[in-house]
Order: sequence, then structure tokens, then C-alpha cells
Amino acid sequence: MIELASELASNLPWSVKVFEDRFVTVNGLQVRYWQMGESGPPVVLVHGIGASVEYWVRNIPMLAQRYRVYALDIVGFGRSEKPPGFDYRLENIGDFMAGFLDAVELDRVHWVANSMGGLVTLVTTMRHPHRTLSLALVDSAGFGTQVTWVFRLMSLPGVGELMNRLDRRGFAFMMRHLFADPNCVPDEWIDELVDIARQPGTGKAFLDVLRSGITIFGVKKSILAAIPPILDALNHPVLVIWGRQDRILPFEQGLNALARVPGAQLHVWDGAGHLPMLEKAASFNRVVLSWLDEVTTYHPPQEPACPNPKF
Repeated sequence: MIELASELASNLPWSVKVFEDRFVTVNGLQVRYWQMGESGPPVVLVHGIGASVEYWVRNIPMLAQRYRVYALDIVGFGRSEKPPGFDYRLENIGDFMAGFLDAVELDRVHWVANSMGGLVTLVTTMRHPHRTLSLALVDSAGFGTQVTWVFRLMSLPGVGELMNRLDRRGFAFMMRHLFADPNCVPDEWIDELVDIARQPGTGKAFLDVLRSGITIFGVKKSILAAIPPILDALNHPVLVIWGRQDRILPFEQGLNALARVPGAQLHVWDGAGHLPMLEKAASFNRVVLSWLDEVTTYHPPQEPACPNPKF
């Protein structure tokens, strides 16, 4: 299904002030998360590379009306701990995600994940299949080599370090690159992200993660080669969501995801970029809630999904 660019104006806020920062220890690391909702199955929101819980600010309150919603900062991102020397290979981040579920006492969850977060939840499901009820993959990594020239350049030694030193104006320009309509992003939201980006260790962690999966030529072949066995063995309901004007991971990768994920559904927004959950928040929330209502009675398999591929 394709949503047109126009969307009724909503009062969904961009403000983070309604949320309380909570911290939990995961494998010895301090991890920030937000939680909202008192009843219903658990839904875990997973951000992409360089992002944080703030990227779900327009979704959590609506989803929490029917579900218990958790959003976390992955290790190395947001306000979670950024340990020097941490090995950011995908299998380690996948195990970290399972550790987070243990820490907040969640068993099986619905994942809603954007960009790199989609790839992370696929790996988590591969390594811990009994923890997943369903997956909603939002402009997810893992379905093609092509990625924005910005990330390819930042994979180069020295160039990435230089680009990490952007001032507030440069940072804002790069952030607005994520949206089809750059003018839809309020300055207050950008200011929150600037504050996070200035934390010690943030830039290095970002580059460590980026260079573990991207080169000047695009997404590493070793990453893409590891994905087909995961998809072939996937036994969970999957919703693929994409912004038609995504400048980070092109829309064609959404079509590739639809073709490669058994039984997947695809929902596309015309007039949205890499972050449709923010840019088209009202209709995004309706689509995801409808999807969750549809699959909430699903019971995942107990056996491992597939052998663990190497990344």
C-alpha cells in the first residue's frame, strides 16, 4: 500500500519533556530507555545508526494507548554507555538486545525498528528466535549495497573524524537530509540531538559502528551475504515500511525486502524520507497499531531460526 504525501495535520508533539529517562544495567553497561503504557503486549522500538530514543517521540504515546512500549538507546548511542573498545559486530549488538529484554523482564516482544535497528532486530531474532513475536522493519538496512554518500565518505579514515566535527548548523543540515521535507523538523528537536552528539565518546562510537558495516563502496558484502539465511528461515510476521523519498537507503531496497522476506507486507509513504515514523507520524501510528492488532496473537517457534552466520 502507498500513502500519498498529504496527511492531515496532527497535534503529535516533538517534545521530549513528557518522557522520563530510565536506566538499566545490561551486561554491565548503563542503558537508557523510555517506557510508556500499562497494558497489552510489549513493543520495543529500536533506532538506527547515530540515533536514539528521541526518534520515536511522536509514536510512543499513541502506541502506548494499547501496548506497553519500550524504546532504548543501543549501546554506544544516545545517552547509553559508550564503552571504549566495545566490539560492535552485529551478533554482539543482537545479544545486547536480548540482554536488554532480560534486564527489563520482557519475554517475547514485537519489534519496530528503523534503519540499522531493523538489521539488528533481524540478527536478534536469528540468535534468539523465541524472543520475537513480530517485526516491523522501517527503512531497514540489510537489503542492498547502496547507502548515502555521507556514510560512505565517513567510512574513510580521517574524513569521518573531520565530518564528525560539524557545528550546530552543519549538524542540522545533515539531520534534515533524513526527511523528504526538511522544513518539517522543529529546531527544538534538533537541539536535543545536538546535545546528545556532544557527549564524550559519541563520535567514536558512531564511526566504529559505521565502519563495521560500510565502506566507500557501500554496505559490506559480508553483511549482505549473511542476510539471506536469516530471511529464508524467518518464521515471524514481518511488516516492511519505507519512505518513498529515502535518501539514506533507497526505496528499491524496500521492494527487495518485500521480495525476499517470506509472507511480508509492504507499506510505503510518498512524501516521506528515511524517518516516516516522524515525518508521517499520525498515519504511521495507525498502520503500526493495525498491524500489531493483527499479529498480536501470533506465537513464535521455539526452535532456532537458522545457523548463526558470520558478519
